[in-house]
Amino acid sequence: MSRILKANLKKFFGAGYERVPKSVFVWGVVFFALYSAKIHISIAPSVLALTSVFVTVTAFAVVLQSEDTIDSIRGQLMLPERPVLFHAAFFITVAAHTLFTKAGLLLITYLAISGWSGLGIAIFSICFVVSGGVTYALSFRTERKVAAYRLINHSRHNFCLYLLRYLLGNKTYLANTVVLWAFGCALAPMIGKSGFVAAMPLGFALSCLNTPLGVLLSSDRRLYRRVCSLPGQLRTVLLPYTVFVTAVNLTGCGLYLTSWRLSVGSIPADMFITAGCFSVIGAFLTVLLELRFPLLDWKVESDLWHHPRKYAVAGILVILAAALSFSKAL
Repeated sequence: MSRILKANLKKFFGAGYERVPKSVFVWGVVFFALYSAKIHISIAPSVLALTSVFVTVTAFAVVLQSEDTIDSIRGQLMLPERPVLFHAAFFITVAAHTLFTKAGLLLITYLAISGWSGLGIAIFSICFVVSGGVTYALSFRTERKVAAYRLINHSRHNFCLYLLRYLLGNKTYLANTVVLWAFGCALAPMIGKSGFVAAMPLGFALSCLNTPLGVLLSSDRRLYRRVCSLPGQLRTVLLPYTVFVTAVNLTGCGLYLTSWRLSVGSIPADMFITAGCFSVIGAFLTVLLELRFPLLDWKVESDLWHHPRKYAVAGILVILAAALSFSKAL
């Protein structure tokens, strides 16, 4: 059990467990920042419990369903280790990773803004362990997904088909995209009814934030190496990749505009052109970052979803939206 535990802890936290002190440092910064700001919010135990369960279940599911994790598990199962001890060691590893990278920050935030509470810590601990154990039992698997599209031919049509199946074949990725679209639909009435209609472009910026497509090449190192070695990659890969991301961005912006029309009212004609421009710019920046600044040094695939780089495109678009809104307000 100890060798399985040690091997996986090194995989998740680095050879020298360097990720642990980094996480603790972030906890300290967040705690003292919130505590110094004297923000006090009374959080009901039920809210803490639901939030803890949601964060834990999501984090466990993403890690256990990652193809990189499955490949690692398949190799470890060949070792002469008792199944009970293996699962105990691997569960502890995933729980530690979830605690240090996701759930622990939730607890620190709760303690900082709601005050020290033994009941709150107990609720968090019980929800964390129980929901983590149930998710582990339901999500643990060793079989690889059957690849619907194994080879990337030198054809724009084929690569677009690969992108579509990549998105549809990963339920977590698809759910993330749908949630972002739903958030955009909810944001439209919030902005429209606030009276500051000039801030409408802000919704376009947030509608173009798509984490799965933003780390497409980074999540598959072999795919990235193949793309870099392909001749004529501008025509065969980068152009269809940009077109596909543009189409997804346009869908998000279209849903945002539809929600605006239904909840707020008329839409200025120039906003349709603005939505198209934001979609194209967002797609171009996404592909450029993936090609020139790929994230290849990740330990666990879920690390890609929380890397600060994913906010770069959205940040640039938010700045453009703010500048456009300010010019309209004048």
